[in-house]
Amino acid sequence: QLSGRYNELDVDNGAFPALSTSTNSASRARAFEFSAAWHLNNFTAFILGIERTQFKKGGLTANTDRPAELVMYQRAQIAF
Repeated sequence: QLSGRYNELDVDNGAFPALSTSTNSASRARAFEFSAAWHLNNFTAFILGIERTQFKKGGLTANTDRPAELVMYQRAQIAF
């Protein structure tokens, strides 16, 4: 089984004025994920996926973008 997913989080600049500033906090994150799953039987699955997230702002200096994150994961799932 192959799957893909896109998600996005866009936070208003005034959402957390006491905890962050609009110049150094990420205001948007966009992620793309692709995964493959192998179902051995009705109770066992093995999943391998990769996700890349891009950020707007949130860098080390004011008004720069935080570096993109790349995550690869694997999971073995047993249901009973």
